[in-house]
Amino acid sequence: MTCPVCKRKIDLKIETVCPRCKADLTLLCNLDAVSEKNILEGKKMFLNRKFDDAISSFQKAIYINDSKEAIRGKAISFFSKKDFRAALKSYLTLNLKK
Repeated sequence: MTCPVCKRKIDLKIETVCPRCKADLTLLCNLDAVSEKNILEGKKMFLNRKFDDAISSFQKAIYINDSKEAIRGKAISFFSKKDFRAALKSYLTLNLKK
């Protein structure tokens, strides 16, 4: 994650205060945790073959943190339910993030 104040790369799992500018990043840590929870829920739904629920969980994670893992999960879920157009659209979004 990047500090929104000074743009320094930081690991929110280790620090909640930016070492450079001393900005409090607690809220970002909480959002990151919610995003991870949604990704894990999406994976669980995918494994249970509940693809619509998986897509919903991955989309919630994407709204919070536009992570490659969430986008990839959403694309694979669309592909598994044979919605190839939406799968391709999600996949192309993933490739644009490089």
